[in-house]
Formats: sequence, C-alpha cells, structure tokens
Amino acid sequence: MTASTIEAHTRVIGSIDADGDLVVLGRVEGSVRSSGQLTLGRCAVVTGELEAHDVRIAGTLERAVRAASVIHLLSTAEVRGDLHAARVVIDDGALFEGQVRLLRCQAPASAPAARLVPDLPVVGRRVVQRRQA
Repeated sequence: MTASTIEAHTRVIGSIDADGDLVVLGRVEGSVRSSGQLTLGRCAVVTGELEAHDVRIAGTLERAVRAASVIHLLSTAEVRGDLHAARVVIDDGALFEGQVRLLRCQAPASAPAARLVPDLPVVGRRVVQRRQA
C-alpha cells in the first residue's frame, strides 16, 4: 500500500482525514488524521493537532500529537505541544516543548486473563537468614 502525499509546495487550509498512510511535506493549517502511519517531512509545517496509529515527525508542529502506538521525533523535529502515545522516541537534536503522556496498551480481546497473585500474608512469610562464612 502506498502512502498519500501532500507535496512540499502545497498549502492546505483545513483539516485532513486520510485512510491509510500519509506523508506531509508541505504546510497544513488545520488538524491531520490518518488511520495508518503519519509522517511529517523535514520542511513540513502543521499548525493543528495530529492523530494516527504511528507518527514520525521531522518538521515543525505547533499542537498536540496522539498516536495509538508510537510517536517518533527525529533530530530535525520542532514540536510545541503535548505527546500522547503508548511509546515515545525523541532523537538527539529534536526540539520539544510540552508534556509526554504515556498511554497503556490495550490488551487484545483474545489475550488470556491475568493470573491473580495472592497478597503476601496469604502466602506466608519466609525468614531469610544470612550465612556466615
């Protein structure tokens, strides 16, 4: 599957909602949503919020970012806004001003139920003694 691309000399005023992967190389004055991977190129500028499954930023962003999986700020990124994701990677040299909020991954419905571990008083206590040499 190929990604849709907003070219370098393109200016979009308004929101974008993409089905699949999206690469932004130009300027977007509005929010951008993608059901797949969203990539902001080195010269890209977005003044609205981003939301996607995975987000890679090499350009400039002035709002919050939400990702279901990972947000990766590359070394040329300039982000002024909060990051909300299960995983966040910030490369050396990236400029970031905001807060990071790590989200818990949702367990798949087919995952086995967690095993309950009884409290320590129910199990009992073991006395640990130091051996003398």
